[in-house]
Amino acid sequence: MSTYSEAEVSKRLHERGWRKAFTVAEMVDKWEGLVSEVEQGYTHTIHEYTNDLYSRNWLQEASGLLHGFVVQDWTPQLSPSEEYLQASREAVPSIVADYRAWAGVDIEHDRADRAGGALLRMPVGVVQQDWGAALGYDAEAVWRTWAPDLDHRLTAAGHFMAEEDPAMVVKILGDLLAR
Repeated sequence: MSTYSEAEVSKRLHERGWRKAFTVAEMVDKWEGLVSEVEQGYTHTIHEYTNDLYSRNWLQEASGLLHGFVVQDWTPQLSPSEEYLQASREAVPSIVADYRAWAGVDIEHDRADRAGGALLRMPVGVVQQDWGAALGYDAEAVWRTWAPDLDHRLTAAGHFMAEEDPAMVVKILGDLLAR
């Protein structure tokens, strides 16, 4: 199979139907931007995500046409993004299994442990989002049945507490470790 320069590949892919003659640098930048956005919390719809993957698709198609030394030049810049996404994809089955266990077998095990008198005898810290408490969920009551030495606190931080309010998390961990 013949290989081509970056400019020739851009032209050939445009002729194959890509909306313009993109450069490798453009597509690498778009791909890295998408990976970064996914890492930070992608907020668009699945349709927009699928559309945003075009940069990766273009790079995949281009890699088969480019001279080997061109691919080799760009590989170090692309590898961390590829490795990150591969690791993320590989983690999905274990994350799904964890959620399934939480919604099923973990509840059964917790009930059996509680019926047997099991307690968490070490100091326990629980941080609850204040909106959960405002909706009537009493995390303190749930945890108190398990942990007599409980430190329960409310926070305005969201799901990623350590990122949104790192000082609060450090303080709570410090207090817990001091007990």
